[in-house]
Amino acid sequence: MCIRDSYYWADSGPGTILTFTPAQPLQPNTTYTVNYGTPLADTAGNALTPGSFTFTTSSGADTATNYAAADFGYFQPNLGTNFAPKVTFTKPINPVDINTSTLFLYNYDSGKYINGAVSVAPNGLSATFTPSLPLLPNTAYRLYMSYGPYDMDGNSLSGTYGYFITGNGSELAPPTVASVYPANATATVPLNTQVVVHFSEAIDPTSNYSITLTPVGGSPVTGTATLASDQVTLTFVPNANLLGNTQYTVQVSGLSLIHI
Repeated sequence: MCIRDSYYWADSGPGTILTFTPAQPLQPNTTYTVNYGTPLADTAGNALTPGSFTFTTSSGADTATNYAAADFGYFQPNLGTNFAPKVTFTKPINPVDINTSTLFLYNYDSGKYINGAVSVAPNGLSATFTPSLPLLPNTAYRLYMSYGPYDMDGNSLSGTYGYFITGNGSELAPPTVASVYPANATATVPLNTQVVVHFSEAIDPTSNYSITLTPVGGSPVTGTATLASDQVTLTFVPNANLLGNTQYTVQVSGLSLIHI
């Protein structure tokens, strides 16, 4: 069955983005096929090669606002001149809408915009602005994410902004573990203990970090690893109490610096 609809071009086109809006809500848990081709053509009259793609709806409509947040602290100092600032989203974003026209970086002191490129993560939950050249040392910058109907369902994205200050140069050194709890080789640790790791510098909250807690001769413990808002404290909470009189090994992996 063909769905009745309306079309519109982004930026008052014609251009490169054409949006199809169904006249009625789609059916839940249903697979749809989108076909494209004639009469679409470029400005020279060359016809678009016909094609199609499919998608499957969920159980209901998504009307929630999408919220953006910078992945660095307010006026966070001493970031590397090779820093590529990032914004995170509470829901997947539409990658065709997130670019250098909607995500900006500029010098806070001079007001001049910084040339660069914007990339959206494959899962749509973050976008990174990568400057074309190294940032100036000891300089304040402002990152601005504009608001608009940018999430995957056309709901509003609540924009955001953030400030940071660069240090003397590039940040290339990897983070180190500053402290751990329980401390290495500690005995008589409570069975309901949580593992806490503190790092020497801020960790990128969008990195694929994890803590693996494994008893000697056993399988890894299931649980949840959470990076605190200070971005230097990683906590692992096991799903169940640990075994008594048992030695455990803690391994941390998947970390990346906020500076790079």
